[in-house]
Amino acid sequence: MSTIRMIGLDKLIMKSAEAARVHACEKTIRRYEEKFLNLEKLPPCRVFYDGHSFWLADGRHRVEAARRAQFEAIECTVSDGGEREAILFALSANHAHGLVSNAQDRKKIAMILLNDPEWSQ
Repeated sequence: MSTIRMIGLDKLIMKSAEAARVHACEKTIRRYEEKFLNLEKLPPCRVFYDGHSFWLADGRHRVEAARRAQFEAIECTVSDGGEREAILFALSANHAHGLVSNAQDRKKIAMILLNDPEWSQ
């Protein structure tokens, strides 16, 4: 079950969301920052909560833009799960929306999946 709530930027663990990208896109971050400063609504980020930590799975660029806009929190869809669930979600998050994965990103995603004993099956 998922809920939408505001999560403090300082509470988000970025490691999982960074798994699916080779580099962050500065142009996208600046575009999102401008939207935030103009009080435009962006889709909620996606996080997984294991009872202790909020693992960011989708929204790396939105979180960085929110930080630059000096926000303290960001709207997130929160699902049950931990780091592995967040990473798996992150690996497929940009196929349908946001900044489309490039060839380097897709290669990184493939290597993560192939090198994991469970996911490689």
